[in-house]
Amino acid sequence: MINRKRRVRREKSLSMAPAEGVPEILNAGTGPGFFAINLALAVHSVTGVDGAEATLCRARENAAAHGAACGRACSRWRNFER
Repeated sequence: MINRKRRVRREKSLSMAPAEGVPEILNAGTGPGFFAINLALAVHSVTGVDGAEATLCRARENAAAHGAACGRACSRWRNFER
């Protein structure tokens, strides 16, 4: 059941993803990285932002576990550097 729900969520998130040619996607409130990872695996450049550094650590771990490139991530907007 959980795998089915994840698959449905993944398919829905990817169906709403912008077409190719979009330089980067900002995933505000990235949490553990579910959407950011799926979008990154679909050949999009994704930046994840979350208010909790521990949550971003989890997102980085999840990205590595799924083979997604982990780019920039920050826990505070004022610390975000392009």
